[in-house]
Amino acid sequence: MADLELLIGDHRSARDRMRRALPTDPANQRYAELLMRALIAGGDGVGASRVYKSACTALAEAGYEPGSVLRRLAARAEHGEPVSSLPSRPGGFTGRAGELKAIEAAAAGTGERRAVWISGAPGVGKTGLASRRRTGCVTGSRTGSSWCGSTGSRRT
Repeated sequence: MADLELLIGDHRSARDRMRRALPTDPANQRYAELLMRALIAGGDGVGASRVYKSACTALAEAGYEPGSVLRRLAARAEHGEPVSSLPSRPGGFTGRAGELKAIEAAAAGTGERRAVWISGAPGVGKTGLASRRRTGCVTGSRTGSSWCGSTGSRRT
């Protein structure tokens, strides 16, 4: 559930959920990852660093080391970088004015939550399109789908 909350930009709910879950299994790297992502998304890099240090301690007690995902998140928290798998600026970007207008229209709302689904075959420019409409956008790395959270739900 926290994955979905992060995908739609609800980092507070994900944070609260994972703050309750992590103490039940302090060496669970996935729980630590989700909590760190939620904290970083909320601008709490210090809190994310604390979670990393606690996870390292719990993992060491269990005879493990933190995985690459946790290490990368710790580095981002330390440097104040936002969690996103989108490039900061897409390369050459032309010919997508119609798609950008459709995303803007779908995301426009009056206070309700909205999600815009960008789908397509690999390599067609989903990430570039989502990066161009940067505000509230994340990419689902496991599915290859890009998500732009704004404020309901409409598929584009």
